[in-house]
Amino acid sequence: WHRQTIHFRWTCCRAGRDLMAYLLDANVLISAAQGPYAFGLCPGLRRQYVVHPHEASIRAHGDLLAWAQESTHYNDRAKAGFSTGADAPLIAHAQVHQDVLVTHETPSNEVGRIKIPNAAVAVGVRAMNPYAMLRREHVMFVLARS
Repeated sequence: WHRQTIHFRWTCCRAGRDLMAYLLDANVLISAAQGPYAFGLCPGLRRQYVVHPHEASIRAHGDLLAWAQESTHYNDRAKAGFSTGADAPLIAHAQVHQDVLVTHETPSNEVGRIKIPNAAVAVGVRAMNPYAMLRREHVMFVLARS
């Protein structure tokens, strides 16, 4: 890995449900901070974690890059961008830790860019948008009385 990946990992468990860990793509946090969930309103979104890769994640990352390079669908620019960007380490980490990736990206047949949902599906990682995560976890934003 060329650099450390900074992301937000959120673990949820409700009575009668399995533990679910979510790994949030940076675009989820950036959109939230610039939009309706500014850090002043949702200070919990400020927490970030630095992932230090370990052997299993490094192997998964290599396998993911090999998948991208062997793909006949994507052009060389897409493959180069994917191999040097932050998405591949994020997906590899999610694969090893069986996290659900949360991103605003949507699957695409675009040949010029490898998107997170497409690469995630290729290696068996589940991806969803933040609203699906919030619905799945029955998150409610409740105004507190002062």
